[in-house]
Amino acid sequence: MLAVAKATSALFALQATKIKAPNFHLLCPRGAYDGNGNLKSDSYKGISTITYNHLNLPKLITFSTGNTIEIIYDAAGNKLRKIVKQGATVQYEQDYSGGIEYRKTPAAGTFRIEAIYHEEGRYFNLNVDASNTPSWRKEYALRDHLGSTRLLFADKDGDGMVEVTSNASTNEVLQENHYYPFGLSYGGSHWMNDAARDNGNKYNGKELNEDWGLGWYDYGARWYMPDLGRWGAVDPLATTYSSWSSYHYAMNNPIRFTDVLGMGAGDFYDEGGKYLGTDGKDDERLYVVTDKQEKIQIQKTDKAGGTTPLSNVSSATELPSAYVRGEMGKAVDRAGSPSFHEEGGFFGTKKEGGEYVVHAKAGEKSRPLNRQRSFN
Repeated sequence: MLAVAKATSALFALQATKIKAPNFHLLCPRGAYDGNGNLKSDSYKGISTITYNHLNLPKLITFSTGNTIEIIYDAAGNKLRKIVKQGATVQYEQDYSGGIEYRKTPAAGTFRIEAIYHEEGRYFNLNVDASNTPSWRKEYALRDHLGSTRLLFADKDGDGMVEVTSNASTNEVLQENHYYPFGLSYGGSHWMNDAARDNGNKYNGKELNEDWGLGWYDYGARWYMPDLGRWGAVDPLATTYSSWSSYHYAMNNPIRFTDVLGMGAGDFYDEGGKYLGTDGKDDERLYVVTDKQEKIQIQKTDKAGGTTPLSNVSSATELPSAYVRGEMGKAVDRAGSPSFHEEGGFFGTKKEGGEYVVHAKAGEKSRPLNRQRSFN
């Protein structure tokens, strides 16, 4: 565990390093960027201003027409509500609660459940715009190797078969999607599309926000512009790897890789915190590699532009999550004082999900409880 501790300390230093702002206008010549590297306007799409919250997530997008999109998040950056307005008039509000979405329009006057999303597709309420009484339809999704929704279908007549007809009322293929490599959808008059509201979870299974022609995907940590193949903000984990632009998508190889959250790929480091290479998965996971030959091989693969699957690295030890590492960093900073001694801090997983960290008091040594791992 000493190797993990050393690498963790080195990574703290990496993450604390400030990046010199690049020439942002080269990333999106049609737009302007703020001091944090966030796109704040886009003349091509008629976006006059974009306001961001403390997590560099867009909270208010204002168009030159006066139309707006407002997004409300919780403190951790999880999207809770989207409010779409034409001028000062609300067109609709969308609430997000895990995989359940609710919709409110001026005509309805109240939130109605719209859909329940799950691994195989969604339950869609056909009455969401018409009645407070739900009318459910089971819709199933066929996805490709990147997790992108390619086809949505339903057994409308309940005969156990999927009929493809030229009649909109009997055709059971509801939605057909095709994409350019970096995720921009392309269409055609021959694509099948049911009259009901589309399943918005398309490229990589992420939600496409099409209001007022925005065309951005919400990946969680950042929003993505598939027409440019770039992000609208800096990677939150950009300081953990310097060999890639912090705006690149999927290591510029979208045919092979996907970006799970919009943050840096899973990376390998040595015991001193030196970057070795990546596994190509944008899952925010960091690993310490101790075997000499494996380190050499990972570096060779990285220099050749390749990635190393985690299954090929037997000496890899996963570091705690970014949140836990941040809290550990606070303990390290406090312990840096000659008059301060701290032992016994621990972290664990809550029963309802999520992580927690408990810091020890000065001079005390706590005994870690069940399901808790000490980090001092």
